[in-house]
Amino acid sequence: MADTIYALSSGAVPSGVAIVRISGERAVEAFTAFGIAVPEPRRATLHNFVVDGEVIDRGLVLFFAGPHSFTGEDCAEFQLHGSPAIIAAVLRRLSSLPTFRPAEAGEFTRRAFANGRMDLTEAEALSQLIDAETEAQRRLAMSGAVGRQLALISGWQKTLTRLRARLEAELDFSDEGDVPAEVSEEACRALGDLVQVMERHHQAFAGAEIVRRGFRVALAGLPNAGKSSLLNFLAGRDVALVTDVAGTTRDRIEVNLDLEGYKVVLSDLAGLRDTDDVVERMGVNLALQTARDADLVLWLDEKGREPQSSDFSNDVLKVQTKADMASMRADDRDWISISTKTGEGIASLLALIVGRLRDRLPFEDAVPPATDRQRHHLASSIDHCNRALSRWNELPAEMIAEELRAASFALGRLVGQTDAEDVLDEVFSAFCIGK
Repeated sequence: MADTIYALSSGAVPSGVAIVRISGERAVEAFTAFGIAVPEPRRATLHNFVVDGEVIDRGLVLFFAGPHSFTGEDCAEFQLHGSPAIIAAVLRRLSSLPTFRPAEAGEFTRRAFANGRMDLTEAEALSQLIDAETEAQRRLAMSGAVGRQLALISGWQKTLTRLRARLEAELDFSDEGDVPAEVSEEACRALGDLVQVMERHHQAFAGAEIVRRGFRVALAGLPNAGKSSLLNFLAGRDVALVTDVAGTTRDRIEVNLDLEGYKVVLSDLAGLRDTDDVVERMGVNLALQTARDADLVLWLDEKGREPQSSDFSNDVLKVQTKADMASMRADDRDWISISTKTGEGIASLLALIVGRLRDRLPFEDAVPPATDRQRHHLASSIDHCNRALSRWNELPAEMIAEELRAASFALGRLVGQTDAEDVLDEVFSAFCIGK
């Protein structure tokens, strides 16, 4: 008999309400342990929780009979007051029951996966949904959580199976003349069409990653260019020190913004200049590296001086700062003038940042890989298909069919149909306790 697991699933206490979740073959014993009769499935009822003859709390209880539960097992749920003392007493009582133990990170979701309640892509999407900070992250995670990824992959697998069947029919019956000669050519074209679709979704991974981790924007420029002032203005608080002394900022200071539902990570960097100060020079080197790794660089300069072309190899937006003091505006249309004192140009600057971000997003109906693990298996499947295409007229039909079988197997690993235990350990360890 597998252990019955339990955990506080609603976050840290104290809180207004705390939820304790129990799952396993003996989950119903959690009710009787507190003097509560097992309730009717899926019906919330109010009860006293009794331990050693003393009422410790009064709250709602629910029972979900397997397989019609999140985990596919019998599940109990207690909705209690979020007092540390109450929760400690409840968890202590549960720990005294035979075969009951605290759940490990992600164990409820892992049991749901093991019991066929979700596939691995849905489990990973659920983890990202819990961590979502912005509306765009929520939408992206939700597209995987509702099974769109599985439906897409299943369709690709069915196509590969049909193509293998055509090839095997050609192999088995070619001597009898029952299979038209154009069957192989049609299969080759169909595989080519499938690869184009798979590659399109694979390429959408980069844009999806920007949504998940945030659009990284580096504030770069010479000392006293107004980088820290802009960071503080956009953050709405004093995050970085602002002085007239050049070289004040020596480390990387980051602030997360939510712009139109997208996460944007702003990095305030050390002013770029030659210096004999060891610490400042380290800050300059860090600034250059951060700017090179960023999705967008805002080059800030109050006089409209151009950035050194050797400093950045990525997207650069040129910003003339201190517009309220500038005696001369940059007239190049590639520059935008702003002032953190008057707010001039800030709205336009934010609109430009969001515009650059949207240029990098995946196409609207894309269901890109949600993790590096998924991306790896999708790339592997595409590689097998491309090997089959590149040597379609050279290799025997059975070798082409084997490449297609390997491609389908890679897709199976993507959705968790054939994954080793250590891979599953890594996937579910990223979850929080209680989920």
